[in-house]
Amino acid sequence: MAEQLILRHKNYTATIRTLGAELLSLTKDGQEYIWEGNPAFWKGHAPILFPICGGLKEDTYCYEGNSYSLAKHGFARFYTFQIEKAADDSATFLLTSSAEQIRAYPFPYALRAIFTLCDEGLSVQYLVTNTGKKPMYYSIGGHEGYACPGGIEKYSLVFDKEEDMVCHALDGNLLSYETYSVGQGKELPLKYDYFATDALTFLYLRSRKITLKHANTGEKLTVDFEGFPYVFVWTRPGADFICIEPWCGIPDFTDSNFDLATKKGICTLLPGKERLHTHKILL
Repeated sequence: MAEQLILRHKNYTATIRTLGAELLSLTKDGQEYIWEGNPAFWKGHAPILFPICGGLKEDTYCYEGNSYSLAKHGFARFYTFQIEKAADDSATFLLTSSAEQIRAYPFPYALRAIFTLCDEGLSVQYLVTNTGKKPMYYSIGGHEGYACPGGIEKYSLVFDKEEDMVCHALDGNLLSYETYSVGQGKELPLKYDYFATDALTFLYLRSRKITLKHANTGEKLTVDFEGFPYVFVWTRPGADFICIEPWCGIPDFTDSNFDLATKKGICTLLPGKERLHTHKILL
């Protein structure tokens, strides 16, 4: 049965459960910033995406002549992590490969999710270790849903650099080569129309920070994703949340050849090596 661990630092609290090492709650001065998980729209809160982000063509990839099946966003969110370390304001959750997982993903690994409350908010780190004897191919990403009381159209996204906000259109779970722009400059007022199909797919941002800002009150939350090259933004029409998702990895394009080692956006990790991916939620 999944446990929950509560971290505290000054006027902040964070609640993480062992199932998926998922962040359930983040508060400052008692105010909640994470989506409640209403199943009428989306029962998630902040799943960790591993070992893929997004979808694969036909939910399939090939490696060393063998074919494997992985569903959209991978499997980490369905497994219980161990609490490896815990302190008042920080905790490390550990997931290691199992015989069951090897049948779908033939790379021995250790995945640590490290949560640390600090004076500015919450640091979220993913430490990926290749415990096998061959290069490991993976993607990893965050999927935090942020509460937007009153609906997302009261909010805007503010980028830290001038942007041509180009997205790739989605074809089901896959990226197409058709592109479109939702704006230029630093600020994007949110509209439910953007999410009628699925998500905004920002593959070319210059910015490394995105701020979610309330249009009337000026209240804001900033996602610092220095360790991630891509950002997807998603909600369900009519829902009171927005996901700002920093990813190391992207869905397959529609013309994918299924080869994991040459998949666009894939990360490669040599045997015995580890890599740290960090993003921060600044309140």
